[in-house]
Amino acid sequence: MISNFSNLKKEQIFSWLEKFTKLNTYEISIPGLKDSDLVPSGKTGMIISLLAEYDLFKEIQKSGWLKEFVSEMENRIIDVISGAIYPTLKDNIIARFSFSPLNIENRVGSSEGAIVGWAFEKAMPIVNKIQYSNSSVITPIPSVYQAGKWTYSPTGVPMSILTGKLAADRIIKKMKA
Repeated sequence: MISNFSNLKKEQIFSWLEKFTKLNTYEISIPGLKDSDLVPSGKTGMIISLLAEYDLFKEIQKSGWLKEFVSEMENRIIDVISGAIYPTLKDNIIARFSFSPLNIENRVGSSEGAIVGWAFEKAMPIVNKIQYSNSSVITPIPSVYQAGKWTYSPTGVPMSILTGKLAADRIIKKMKA
């Protein structure tokens, strides 16, 4: 599609988007389940992630209808999740926002909006098991903690946020001791 983008009509791309969102694999993260202090009482936040082609977003941006495309993609993802595993999702959204590969590239400087900061190698120089994620913020230097993209593998926006919270919790606990 990218190599033929200039010959496609918007309707054709939206037709492709319909199939893309229905056939994609989603990662759903609900950080408030791990730490209820992250959300107001009776509420939660949900992060729905999927892999998307950077070059497609770049071409759509150049064509001047990125905002429309992102909004349509959000709607279709919500429809898919509501229709598949969470029927009440669509009716219970208070607020929403999304980050495309372009947003991620601009905000954090990762190449082409990459969300995973480590390769999938056998030997990993950092914590890479979810059951040990609490220790991912510890460094060899006493009273110095780490957080963000390079503290856990595989990482992404949810784990980057969570490691910030874990590091802050350790600092607060240490200050109270």
